[in-house]
Amino acid sequence: MTLTVPARQAPIQLPEPETPTIAVDLIHGNNTAPVAAYAESVRPLAALIDNPSTTRHSVDWNTFPSGQLRTELRLLAWLMIN
Repeated sequence: MTLTVPARQAPIQLPEPETPTIAVDLIHGNNTAPVAAYAESVRPLAALIDNPSTTRHSVDWNTFPSGQLRTELRLLAWLMIN
């Protein structure tokens, strides 16, 4: 029996303030919904949805507690989406 070691993945590139909150390859079809930069306090999620009849949602970081928790949640949300 031979054991193999899984290949190491490249480290994740952390977002810069101008990094789009939704990667281009995740935008459905010809969706022209706005995509916010990482530093913006409101992040529209409409670019992830290709159904024009559905409700469009956004994440408003101003409604979250300020400080370290907000910073960590912003990064976690970005990682989960991308």
